[in-house]
Amino acid sequence: MRHIFFAVLIISVLSCQKDVSKKTNQTIWFTSPAKEWQEALPLGNGRLGMMVFGDPKKERIQLNDDSLWPKDLGWTHPKGGPEDLKKIREALDKGDPETADRLLVEKFSNKTIIRSHQTLGDLNLQWKHDDIANYTRALDLKNAIATTTYTVEGYQVQQKAFVSHPHQIMVITINTEHPKGLEGTIGLQRPLDEGFATASTEAIGQSLIMRGEVTQQKGAFRSNPAPIKSGVAFETHLEAHTNLGSIIPSAKTLKVKGVKSLVLYIASNSNYYTTDPSSKNVEQLNSIKGIGMKAIETAHVNDHQSLFNRTTLNITSTDEYFHLPTDQRLAQLKNKQTNDAAMSQLLFDYGRY
Repeated sequence: MRHIFFAVLIISVLSCQKDVSKKTNQTIWFTSPAKEWQEALPLGNGRLGMMVFGDPKKERIQLNDDSLWPKDLGWTHPKGGPEDLKKIREALDKGDPETADRLLVEKFSNKTIIRSHQTLGDLNLQWKHDDIANYTRALDLKNAIATTTYTVEGYQVQQKAFVSHPHQIMVITINTEHPKGLEGTIGLQRPLDEGFATASTEAIGQSLIMRGEVTQQKGAFRSNPAPIKSGVAFETHLEAHTNLGSIIPSAKTLKVKGVKSLVLYIASNSNYYTTDPSSKNVEQLNSIKGIGMKAIETAHVNDHQSLFNRTTLNITSTDEYFHLPTDQRLAQLKNKQTNDAAMSQLLFDYGRY
């Protein structure tokens, strides 16, 4: 299945508060931002992915690419063979598990190995918001769109995110009804590898371009240090669009002011799949020009549903618990306070990612 992770479309903050009954049993939702990585809402198209934390002031959206690995140094497999296996069996037959265990480790194990897949980096959205209320973040498994909604000084703000398979891009939209619009910064960065920088970002016009290469300074093989200082190279290209207000490059970030509607398109490619990640990013971003946000979203949803709707599970239940956030429903089930049969159906659908 191509789409790994997906989420929900919420019409408005007020509708979230007044019409919670409209939430379906394919909706996972919460009333507070994620504090830990595992609490974030996952999105993806099989190659690219996001984890949306949903913080109104300091939003972090972790980005991912399935090809980001440190270099393969040609580490060999253990050299154990049939004769070694025979000795292990003989030791077990003699009631000597210690010898058997020692031979297993010596002949059939490379002991500690550290060479792992790496994150692409983080999209950071920092907003000058005050008086935040009516907060909801949600994941609609059917529509594959993650939505965060809240009010700022009584005015609605809505953030939506999805990862398109048809267009191979990540999309984030942020709309506000506040008369002053959005004010803040947009940044792209990648964590240091044991203090070493592995990527750099520059702001050009209304774009951010992050280039980097995967390393693993704490790599290990056969329990010995084996630093990996090179790997898959990548480029991530973010384009910001608005029809009102300003988006101004500033060093490694984009400064946003007076923006009522913001659209971020992100293309990201590595030299694992293409010899020229930069050109591939430009190609993918150019492919959506003139299409319109509505058409891009519709193509994404239709593509997702062509897979997601192939399987259905219907469990006879009521919708009496749909008005409760998912974490509250789980807590009540754990404490045996409810018989929420609909949760089994929700978890089945979530597991199909």
